[in-house]
Amino acid sequence: MLLTGGSGPNHAFLHHLNLPVATSGISYPGGKVHAPNENIRIDLYLKGAKHITRILKDHEEN
Repeated sequence: MLLTGGSGPNHAFLHHLNLPVATSGISYPGGKVHAPNENIRIDLYLKGAKHITRILKDHEEN
């Protein structure tokens, strides 16, 4: 399952290892994505980790 393009080693997982990839963004309007002062909020990071956990658990149950 591929939810977003995003950056990272997705190609290797999908095409060489034949493994599904799930990603979830944790950005916010003030995050200044790809700028020298790019940042994330800790609360959104933790919510993103919980979201990925739910995705993996749902995938495991199906």
